[in-house]
Amino acid sequence: ERLPFLASRVVGFEGSDFLGIEAHVDEVWGSDRYLMSLLHRFKPESAHKVKFICLGGHPDFGLNPKDYDSREFHWDFSHLMYLTGVRGQKFHAIMQAGNSMALASFDMEQRHHVLSHSRWGLNLHQNSFPCLSPQRFMIFASYGLPIVTDYCADPYPFSVFQDGLIHWNPRKSSVMNKEIRDEAIVRNYDLITGEMSFKAEVERMVKC
Repeated sequence: ERLPFLASRVVGFEGSDFLGIEAHVDEVWGSDRYLMSLLHRFKPESAHKVKFICLGGHPDFGLNPKDYDSREFHWDFSHLMYLTGVRGQKFHAIMQAGNSMALASFDMEQRHHVLSHSRWGLNLHQNSFPCLSPQRFMIFASYGLPIVTDYCADPYPFSVFQDGLIHWNPRKSSVMNKEIRDEAIVRNYDLITGEMSFKAEVERMVKC
């Protein structure tokens, strides 16, 4: 029996096969609308198998953003990334501009500590492809962190800050506006723990 293939991010397609799994699945679930549009444009014969799903979270995971101003910040950024390619170069440029970076923290307890004491969540692309990172965005949103990111063609459904890296200095960007920041982090948290939680999104897709 064939089952839907759930993916937080889908990249790369070549030849006549759709991601190499076209013959083996009924559906592909993806979490980036820009990527979905490319697949519909360049692989129209397979596009009917592609459906958008938000990679949501759970209210028991993370921290409520309403306590953001009372947190003790040890670092400017939490990033949760491998520093490969151009991403590593941008990472070091941001540090040289005077911003502190937490460890990548792939251990669960360490990651919780880092996310609880970081001012912002950082997303950097490994290449020039402007898609979002659904899992990273969901984790940042779950902890009520403002998402400072490289340019994303369509960051839906997240509210993000794409001007924070123009000078490698988010302190010169809109993330420093408390009203805008608070609106973004509360909206992101409420969205991925409520209307677009992991459970709600999977149930919606199964009913389609």
